[in-house]
Amino acid sequence: MVAGACLLVGLGTGIWLGSRGMSWETGPEARAARKFQEFLGIVADEYVHPVAVDSLVEVTFNDVLGRLDPHSVYLPQSDALRLDEELAGAYEGIGMEYRWIRDTVAVVSVRGPARKKGLRPSDRLIAVDGVPVVGWSSDSLVGVLKGPAGSSVQVSVWSPRAKTVRKVTVQRASIAVPSVRAARLDSGRVGYLRIERFGEHTPEEVRSFLRQAKRERLSGVVVDLRGNGGGFLASGVAAADEFLSAGKTVVWTVGRTGPPERTVATAGGSFEKGAVVVLVDGETASAAEIFAAALQDHRRAPLIGKNTFGKGLVQDERVLRDGSRLRLTTAVYLTPKKKNIQRLGKGAAGDGTGGLRPNVELSLDTLYGPHWLGSVRQLEAFDQLTFAWAESDRGRTHEVWVTDERLWQFLAEAGLEEAVASMTEQDVEWIRFALTLEQIRFQRGAQAYLELQLTRDYAVDAALALLKSSRP
Repeated sequence: MVAGACLLVGLGTGIWLGSRGMSWETGPEARAARKFQEFLGIVADEYVHPVAVDSLVEVTFNDVLGRLDPHSVYLPQSDALRLDEELAGAYEGIGMEYRWIRDTVAVVSVRGPARKKGLRPSDRLIAVDGVPVVGWSSDSLVGVLKGPAGSSVQVSVWSPRAKTVRKVTVQRASIAVPSVRAARLDSGRVGYLRIERFGEHTPEEVRSFLRQAKRERLSGVVVDLRGNGGGFLASGVAAADEFLSAGKTVVWTVGRTGPPERTVATAGGSFEKGAVVVLVDGETASAAEIFAAALQDHRRAPLIGKNTFGKGLVQDERVLRDGSRLRLTTAVYLTPKKKNIQRLGKGAAGDGTGGLRPNVELSLDTLYGPHWLGSVRQLEAFDQLTFAWAESDRGRTHEVWVTDERLWQFLAEAGLEEAVASMTEQDVEWIRFALTLEQIRFQRGAQAYLELQLTRDYAVDAALALLKSSRP
């Protein structure tokens, strides 16, 4: 859909950065490399204790890159593969989401192979391939549950309904992980689209949502980019193109040499004329800022929320011989109006303000509820009790809402009874709402959680008010 959109995607090409030609063999790079090799040899041979040279080198890489700008980074192979999986929009495994509850692995949701084999939410994972999981780290558990599609793993699960332990062999498969979440607002008249990251398949997911919005003749769309730290430049550009008419500038990129390069939208966007509002916050960054800036600069959509992060640098990726990656800043991007949004610090060359300023600015508490609510969610009793309540209520059809009795049970077990004395009634109700949300997630899944969450999201309320005021 977008001319030139793949210019700076920067996926690994297998090129070793050492093969740089004659300047690398005889120039200052060669002298520095020999000096570094000599330095490491002395440390490895003569330091009073044995030294893990590989780890030392990897720390050195990021020390060097940190002197260039905040976003150039070296990634060990394991970290790089994890990021690849996230942006690819799929992983290979059994399709089971879990939480650690009182040192027990509790199944929260299942799909794909796990669902087909009869695993259910509230089951307890006891062992994997005959080895008890008690005391395992999350990374260790993920490492054995994931694996190549087509391979198999045996899991032992205890079912609280059947009161029995059974062994199940599950064949791993490719499990899709969507990068967008959708809902309906204002009694179904407005579409809500949360883009969590700009991955490989995000443009297709956005396009599918927008086409459905047109079929339903929705009066407007709210695009939520809060917490979206970016992803692939090409995906952010392609998603923005769905809202812009042909010829509109989406982004400018300025490399080390050559003139600025302009990327423009093409004809055929799925939602070039409908009403749109975009929600942003301080974690909206990179490709998400490209998307937001394109719609804001062309007056296609107002931004609501907080000033965005301010990442105006584009990284290109190279794969080193051992599979580790170098993500190096190779260009600066500018908004359609040629504003550099990079925030102050190394690599900054803009007007110093950094990020995008929303058209309608909201306070942090308006965006997320009280600032201290996140700490309440981290308390051990929070997960333990909401999971237990969900398990107790599972199968019931009544509306889920945390009662006074359960609220005070949580406050007592979390040690918050004295703190409540200094809270307002509204503060206490925020705690009740957070507990209810988590019980809903355990009991009815992520979609039910999202739909309830949106009923008390003041940024969404502000977006709906703006959409209504703009209707003819």
